[in-house]
Amino acid sequence: MSRKLRSFSGTVDDHRPEHALRIVPLAAERGGLPVPTQLASTLQRPLLILPAPQPLPQQDEHPGYGGQLALVTGPERIEAGWWDFGDPHRPTVHRDYFVARNRRGQTLWIYRELKQPRGWYLHGFFC
Repeated sequence: MSRKLRSFSGTVDDHRPEHALRIVPLAAERGGLPVPTQLASTLQRPLLILPAPQPLPQQDEHPGYGGQLALVTGPERIEAGWWDFGDPHRPTVHRDYFVARNRRGQTLWIYRELKQPRGWYLHGFFC
């Protein structure tokens, strides 16, 4: 009888969203460990985080994605990563995150860079 390895998304102690989740082996099908129960974070995080943030078009300093975006919540400021001492794979981030909605009803997780040139980026989708 074959044993299947299961996995779950686990959190990592890092404030940078792109480094805060990882896939963790959970258990074999028989005799495995119980699934840990964790309460959802009080901060809103999307179910789908993009592998790399995508630049958003701007019109008069307002971000767009399928039309101009309406900011629903935010900002949530994330300034983290200084402890990685210049690691190019884990850069320091200085961002203000927002939940935004477009005219099509899509709910997005976007941020604006705090350092110049202060562009807007799409980082995830709420399902």
